Amino acid sequence: MVSGQTMPSGIQLDPTLLTVAWKGATHKLRPKTFHVLEHLLARRGTTVAKQDLIRAVWGDTAVSDDVLVQSITELRKVIEEGRGQPKSLITIPRVGYRLLIPDGEPGNVDPPLLPPQEPAGRARWRYLFPAAGLLIAAALGVTSWLRREPPPPAPIVVLPLENHSSTPELEWLRDGLADMLITSLSQASGHSILSLQEARSRVARHGLRGIRASAIVRGSFASAGSQLRVDLQVLEGGEQGRVVGGESMTVNSPDQLLAQFDELAVRVAGRLGLEHGGHLADVATTSMEAYRLYTLGLEKASAYRNREAIALFERAVGLDPDFAMAHARIGYAYAVTWNLAAEARPHLERALRLSHRLTSKHRLFVTGWDAIARLEFPRAVGIFRGLVVKYPGETEACVRLGHLLRGEDRLEEALRVVHDGLARDPDEAELLELLAGIYAQMGRHEDAIQAARRLVERETGKANALDALGEILQWAGHSEEAEASFRRAGQAAPGFERPVVHLGNLHYQLGRYREAIRQFERYIEMAPSKLEQARGWGRIAGVWWRQGDRERAARAAATELSIEPTAVWNSIVLALDRGDDATVRRLQPRLDEFPYTSRGARTNQRYRDYFDGYIALKQGRTEEALARLRSAVQRPAPYWSMEAYEDCLADALRELGRLEEAVAEYRRALKMNPGNALARLWLARCLQQSGQPELAQHEYKTFAAQWKNNGALPTLSAQ
Repeated sequence: MVSGQTMPSGIQLDPTLLTVAWKGATHKLRPKTFHVLEHLLARRGTTVAKQDLIRAVWGDTAVSDDVLVQSITELRKVIEEGRGQPKSLITIPRVGYRLLIPDGEPGNVDPPLLPPQEPAGRARWRYLFPAAGLLIAAALGVTSWLRREPPPPAPIVVLPLENHSSTPELEWLRDGLADMLITSLSQASGHSILSLQEARSRVARHGLRGIRASAIVRGSFASAGSQLRVDLQVLEGGEQGRVVGGESMTVNSPDQLLAQFDELAVRVAGRLGLEHGGHLADVATTSMEAYRLYTLGLEKASAYRNREAIALFERAVGLDPDFAMAHARIGYAYAVTWNLAAEARPHLERALRLSHRLTSKHRLFVTGWDAIARLEFPRAVGIFRGLVVKYPGETEACVRLGHLLRGEDRLEEALRVVHDGLARDPDEAELLELLAGIYAQMGRHEDAIQAARRLVERETGKANALDALGEILQWAGHSEEAEASFRRAGQAAPGFERPVVHLGNLHYQLGRYREAIRQFERYIEMAPSKLEQARGWGRIAGVWWRQGDRERAARAAATELSIEPTAVWNSIVLALDRGDDATVRRLQPRLDEFPYTSRGARTNQRYRDYFDGYIALKQGRTEEALARLRSAVQRPAPYWSMEAYEDCLADALRELGRLEEAVAEYRRALKMNPGNALARLWLARCLQQSGQPELAQHEYKTFAAQWKNNGALPTLSAQ
C-alpha cells in the first residue's frame, strides 16, 4: 500500500501520515495498527493467520495475541459499518482474520475452514453436495475469468538522446533531456512512463526490438554556436512501429532549456494522446546547472559509486535547496545502496517536506526509501508491494521488495517476486543477483550458481557480478573457483572494496590466516566509511581470536569499537573468554542499537539469535542457549560474511558432550555450507569420539583437502 493509493475497496492509505480515508472520513492510526491494515489489505479476501500478522508487523518482538486484538478492535472502529450491517473484518476462531472487500470486487476468497454441521434429518442431501459444489465452482471460475482485470498496458519509453553536437560538455544531455521529458510526462494522467534507468537498462540488454512499449520517444540534440536544437520523434508501439510525428525546439543557449522545455513536453504529450498538466520546474528545479549535476549523480549512483554520487547531489541542492529529488537521491544512496540509515533520514525528510515538488511515482518511491531509513521494514514492504502492483514495469520497485522480503526471512515470497520480475525481463542484473542469493540461502547451490553465472554473462567483465559469483561459489564449497572470481572482480575494478573483503573471508574459511589479515588491511585502506573501517578491524580481531592470540585480538577489537560504538561483538566474545561479566552487561545492550540496513533491508536476523545464544551458553544457561541457537540456524544464513554461523548449534552440542546430536547437526550444516573446513574437522572429531573411526577418517581426509594452512591444524581451543 502506498501513499495516496486507493484500493478496490475504496480505502485510501497514506503511510507517511499513517492515516486511512474511508467513507468520507480520515482516521489517524497507531503505527502498528496501520501496518496490520496494510498486511490485511494486501491479502484481502483470504484468511491471514494470527502468527503471520504478528510476524509481519512486530517482527521478532515477543507480543501476545492481546496486542493484535487491540489493533483489530481499532481497525473495526474505522471500517465497520455498524450494527446490523455485514462485517468487513472477520475473525476466524483460533486461526486469524479475513478482510472482506466491501464493494464486492473479486478476490481470492478462502473456502470455509470447517464444513457446516449437517442438519438432522437431511443426511440424504449430502450426496448432492459434491455435484452442486462442482457446478458452483465452475460458475465462479467463469465469473472470475470474465471479471479479471486486463493486463496493464505497455509503458511509454523515452530513450536517451543521441549527441550530434561536437561539444563533450553537452554529453550529459543524452540522459538529462530524456529525464526531463520523462519527469514532465509523468505528470500526465492515464499512462505509465518508464524511468530512464529502466529504459536504458532494457535497451542495453535487448535492443529496441526487444522492448515492449505502447510508444517510444527517441531523438537527438545538436549545437551550432551557442544555440541548441532538440529533435524528438514519437513511434507508435516498438521500434518498428509507425512514426506518429516529430517535435523540435531551438534555444539560444543550453541554460534556457528548462525555461522553454514545457512547451516541447506539451506537444510531445499531445502526440502520445496524453493530457499534460504540469510544469517541469514544479517537480524538478529551475536551475539548469543543478539538473546537470543531478543527472551526473544518477550515473554515479547506478554504478554504486555512492560517495561521488552524493557529492554531486549535494552540489545540486546547494544551487537549488528546493530540488526535492536531489535531496531524495542523497537519502537513497545512504540508506539503500550504502546501508547508512541515520545519515539518510534528514535528506529524505527534506524531500518529503517538498513532496509537492515530486511526481506521484517519485513520491511513492521516496516514501518507501524513508521507511527503510527509519528501519520500518514491514511498512516498507507494504509500500513497495503497492509500487510493484501500480508500476509493474519498474524493476527498482521489484528489486527493493525482493530485498525487503529476504531481510524479513520470507524467502519464498521474495523468490516469487524475483521470478515475476524476471518473467518480464529475464536478464535484469539486480534481479539475477538477488535470485542467486536467495537460492544460496535456501541451500539450492546448483540453482544459485546457475543464476550467478547468468549474471556474469549478462554483466560481462563487471566487478559486481564477478564478486557475487565468488560469494555463491564459496558458499557452495567451490573455493578455487571462488578465489578466481574474486580476483577477477578486483582486476576489473581496482578501487572496488567488496571483492577484497570477500577474498579475505574465503582465506579465513580455508585457514589462510596471514593472507586473510592482509586482505582485511587492504579493505580498511579502501573503506569508503567508518562502518567499513570498523568491519575490517572486526574481521582482523576474529582471525587473531581464532588463532588463540587474545592480545592482538583485543587490540583489534578495541580499534573496531573506537570507530563504531555499536560494533561490540568481538569485545563481548573476549570479555566472556576472560570471565568479565561486567563488560558483557555493559556492552550487550548495544547489540540492539545497530542503526544500519543491508542492501536496503533489515540486517540478517541470524546474528542476534546467535549472539544471545552464545552469551547464554558461556554463562551456563544451557537450555536458553540451545533454544536461541536452534532459532539462529532456522534463519537464512549471511553467506556473504566471514562467519555465517551455520554450525553454531553443532558447536554447542559438541561442547555439551551431546555427540550424536552434534554429528547430525554438523552434517546438516555442511550441506548448507560444504566449504566450512572447520565444521568438517569437528565432525570428524565427534565421529571418532563416538566410536565411528571409518567415518571419521573419511571426514579427516576431506578436511585435509580443504585446509590450506600449510598442513598446520587450527587452534581448536579458540572455538
